[in-house]
Amino acid sequence: MKKSKSILVTSAVVASLALGTVSTAVTSQTSQASIIDNIQNIFSGAGSGISTTGGIDVKSLKTITLPAGADPNDSTTIEAAIGGTPTFYGMIPAKVTSVDDKGDGTGTIHFGPDFSNLGTIGTALQGISGIVLKADVDYKTASSITFANGATSLNTKKGDKISLKDDPSLYKMSDPNANATLISDGGFNYAYPGTYSITVQAVNGSTKSEETTLTVNVLEATIQNANQTVLQGSDWSSSNKATAQDSLGQALDLTSSNVNTSKVGSQNVTYTGVDPSLGADGEPITFTFTGTVNVVKADANLTVNFQDASTSQIVDTTTLTGASGQSVDITAPSGYDLVNSSDSSVTLQKGSNAKTVQVIKSGSSVATPFSGTIATFPNGGVVPLYNGEGTQSTRSLGADSAWQSDQTKTINGEKYYRVSTDEWVKASQVYEYSGQSRSITTNSGAVKALYATDGSRSNRSLAPGSAWFTDKLANINGTQMYRVSTNEWVAASDVN
Repeated sequence: MKKSKSILVTSAVVASLALGTVSTAVTSQTSQASIIDNIQNIFSGAGSGISTTGGIDVKSLKTITLPAGADPNDSTTIEAAIGGTPTFYGMIPAKVTSVDDKGDGTGTIHFGPDFSNLGTIGTALQGISGIVLKADVDYKTASSITFANGATSLNTKKGDKISLKDDPSLYKMSDPNANATLISDGGFNYAYPGTYSITVQAVNGSTKSEETTLTVNVLEATIQNANQTVLQGSDWSSSNKATAQDSLGQALDLTSSNVNTSKVGSQNVTYTGVDPSLGADGEPITFTFTGTVNVVKADANLTVNFQDASTSQIVDTTTLTGASGQSVDITAPSGYDLVNSSDSSVTLQKGSNAKTVQVIKSGSSVATPFSGTIATFPNGGVVPLYNGEGTQSTRSLGADSAWQSDQTKTINGEKYYRVSTDEWVKASQVYEYSGQSRSITTNSGAVKALYATDGSRSNRSLAPGSAWFTDKLANINGTQMYRVSTNEWVAASDVN
């Protein structure tokens, strides 16, 4: 609620407001009018230094309308409903003192004076507050509006005709006497799948709710694996791989007509999908699909060997049986993932065959081929080794030792180099280099800085035009460098 400005009151003004002695004797309308005149004279008196509040006189209000769900005790709601700050006679701030709620969206708001910011004049005015500074204003609450299901969204099947404008049963309002008015249909067309935003309003005579946006989803559905190949004698209920979902991505509860798997040949099948949504009529939405099931004799089997890509060990074996030309799925063993997505299915060939499929432990990464030499740091101490899952072993590498590596991989977000069958070292504890065996000469000019293997600046340097033997070339912190002593390197740009 807005605050009134500060008020400066002279002693003469306060004296003129000492109406407490008068208030006990005032009972007639004429006396109340006289008191009001006194208040108005004081607030408008020349030189009084008093600023009036302005605002809406609650004494003049009869009935106000609040938004659906609004709290009649909330000052912001009251101000919005009456179009300004509540006052008495446009001068004295008013506040809600109590509310009589009838429980049906109607009631009465009781207003009284708010003297909290009127200072001395507020104290003086309290003597007449019980006579003229009170008001009772009736209120009613605008109806809320939703769909009949009580939600703000409604799903309907493509092609099912509904009328957003002419079908009152589609909507639900908190005011039973209100009617739904369609303001905008958002381009709705029941023949075209999609999501439409419509705008509606609940109207009861002159009382209107706020414009409300509701959503209508026109659904269609798709099916996967409607056409299938199954083996003679198999159980259709467990062999059936058909699935379906609606255009919102919701899975349908899919059933089908029976398939006689004892008979080789092609059979038609009907699928019925029940959507998790209810339609405008409150009934489940259903979709129907057709497909073909081909029952075949088993004349092919494939032995699949699953090989761990990190260790090259066979971790599991399975046999797939079916008909030649049939496409079957390959599923990795528990705890493993397929390395190559192309291995997720295979076309069976007549007779007995075998296939090796690369897998990796779930959560692990696939090793990448690498060919190079790495070395541990001279002053870093021994470096621990890890297995392909990132578990530290009991073995380690010595400081300033060189190793051949044939693979790299990322384990738990960190890069490793492989140095033996299932032993890996962290990339952060080694560096790559290429072997050298030649002399280099520093360029002319200033002395050339030397760096340690970790890239830190040495306190030593090389004289210009001096020759040095080098055995390694490495990338140190993004700079190509030659090694000229155990732990000293010179930038390649400083030599020739």
